[in-house]
Amino acid sequence: MKDTYKVVITGGGTAGHITPALSIARSLIDNFQTKIYYLGNENFLEKELAHKEGFPFFHIHSQGMEGKNPLDKWKNFIARNSKGIIEAYRHLKNINPDFVVSTGGFVTAPVLAAARLLSIPYFIHEQNTVMGRVNKLFVKNAKEVYYSFEETLGGMSLREGMAYGNPVPVNEAIKPGNSLVVLGGSGGSEFLNQWTLSFAKANPKISIHLQAGRKNVEALEVQKEKGELKNLTIHGFVNIVEMYERAKVVVTRGGTSSLFELANAEIPSIVVPLPNSMDNHQYLNGLHFQQLGGMKVVEQSEQKSGNTLDKVAIEWLNNKDILEEKRKNLQNFTYKNCADKISSDIITVMNELT
Repeated sequence: MKDTYKVVITGGGTAGHITPALSIARSLIDNFQTKIYYLGNENFLEKELAHKEGFPFFHIHSQGMEGKNPLDKWKNFIARNSKGIIEAYRHLKNINPDFVVSTGGFVTAPVLAAARLLSIPYFIHEQNTVMGRVNKLFVKNAKEVYYSFEETLGGMSLREGMAYGNPVPVNEAIKPGNSLVVLGGSGGSEFLNQWTLSFAKANPKISIHLQAGRKNVEALEVQKEKGELKNLTIHGFVNIVEMYERAKVVVTRGGTSSLFELANAEIPSIVVPLPNSMDNHQYLNGLHFQQLGGMKVVEQSEQKSGNTLDKVAIEWLNNKDILEEKRKNLQNFTYKNCADKISSDIITVMNELT
């Protein structure tokens, strides 16, 4: 057992990977003697958020998979990440961490590859119902694997693990607000942005808050002014808890971190999965929460063919009984305080190794 553990955290590209990474890091600091270092790509959101938490940040180059067939994708992936592996190797040599915690995203591949080369123990957390490609590549040699869903654990032939849920900062119910809140993910969603403009124009008495992604705000403000949409407030990257506090109903993409937070906050939500998400994981994520009775999945094709999203949103906003039933069903959601469970297990494993 060591007095203080040095820990490298990695996970990035989108808030869906970064949020659980930072939640685990905070739990490790709050509950154990640890020093945190963050490895990621400075061109994405992880640098900003790691700095906000006060964690030293180290940049590594990383790129996703490109190519027309699986073999080409893997060849390109390895070639384009070789620089990142060298950078990660040097950072890990200098930091000399006791272990690495990875929460997915292509940026984690060079870090985990370097950790294996240096025989540094690593732990993996998988957010989605379907395991991501990088996690699949490195899962066999992980000291422990943590899953968000029992479904993932049950269908995972590569490696057993524990289904603790998704470590997110929101773990308590939030008092219902009065607005429709639309969440397009950290980068925003063109489909949800345009749908929100249309819905706001058709329903001027409904207060709407849209998390549109920073890069989209300026153009959307022009469209808002042109359409005289006084009932619509447009946000870039936001304090998510403040958005939840405004929400009577949420329309969201199917990222796992968002769905876990909304379930913990007991906010009735309509899930519009990204149609081209890897292995259709956003649809499967949403389906899990729909089966709990607190959310509903509406696919983009359903909106285009029959305005289904409009109909469901209006029905929920105007029916207190539906919302009360959804909130009550979400009270049965049991995956809370996941970060503390994961951090405690990690330290237990490390204490056994040292």
